[in-house]
Amino acid sequence: MKTLVLEAHSPKSFSVLKANSEIQMIEKNQSSECEALMIRSHTKVHQKFLKDHPNLKFVVTATSGFDHIDIEACREKNILVSYCPEANAQSTAEHTLFLMLSLLRGANQQYRSLRGGMWREGVERGGLLSERTVGLVGFGRVGKKVAQLCKAFGAQVLAHDPYESDENFKAFGVERKGFTEVLKASDLLSFHVPLTSETKHMINGSTLSELSDEAYIINASRGDVIEESDLVSALREHKIKGAALDVYKKEPLAPNSFLLKEPTLFLTPHTGAYTEEAWERASMEAASKLVAFAKGEVVSDQLPLSTPWFKKSLFPT
Repeated sequence: MKTLVLEAHSPKSFSVLKANSEIQMIEKNQSSECEALMIRSHTKVHQKFLKDHPNLKFVVTATSGFDHIDIEACREKNILVSYCPEANAQSTAEHTLFLMLSLLRGANQQYRSLRGGMWREGVERGGLLSERTVGLVGFGRVGKKVAQLCKAFGAQVLAHDPYESDENFKAFGVERKGFTEVLKASDLLSFHVPLTSETKHMINGSTLSELSDEAYIINASRGDVIEESDLVSALREHKIKGAALDVYKKEPLAPNSFLLKEPTLFLTPHTGAYTEEAWERASMEAASKLVAFAKGEVVSDQLPLSTPWFKKSLFPT
């Protein structure tokens, strides 16, 4: 099976692929011949891509998200698609905790103070996570891990997710609330949702008005969950205290982006899953799925999903 690997993957995963006799690795200049494809999120598998790769039979993405793949178009062409939902969850959850603590302790402000030749002059006292209420929008794999981390610090945790069972909330000791209730009650509001017709721009001028002026927003899920211009307006008008973003409407973030000019924003370059462990795990999971397909075995984590929210997912055009 002619196999094309795009983007960066671990050396061990390449060894797994090359050791399999059913797999023939090809170069990018032979891409039109490829039958199997292993990618990450920068490769957009849309209609034109599929037209340019007429022999494609299998796509695996070494990511937990899949909004860079037109699943329906693949299904119509009988192309099997798989993803790696577990590989990045812990890494993203820990990054979310890092963003929360950075906001509470004023990391931006402290750094600027030192760089400006000052010590603690002008630096506000930080806050304790243990004294805060954390609101999670989305209580899937990452949301549950974030809840565990926050509870370990002593924080109260609330969550909204219409697709999770009451039993899951109870099992993690998390109070289930409606979306507006979570907005009103949260000191730190954190998003862990896929991009769907329900979640796109769910944080906008209207929903931002429901938050306390002492609240922080954290987004390490999908950039389009937040209407960025409305967020910056809320920060400048002191309607919320701060925000931390790891994902953006358009990536990579432009050097002259208006987001970079806002001092109450703490920004990271989509590095939630950017750890050695997550990178290795995702690479190996993707390689193992590709080998399974090449051998005619059952491939796990196939798309589309049967969950109700999946039908509302947004894909590249």
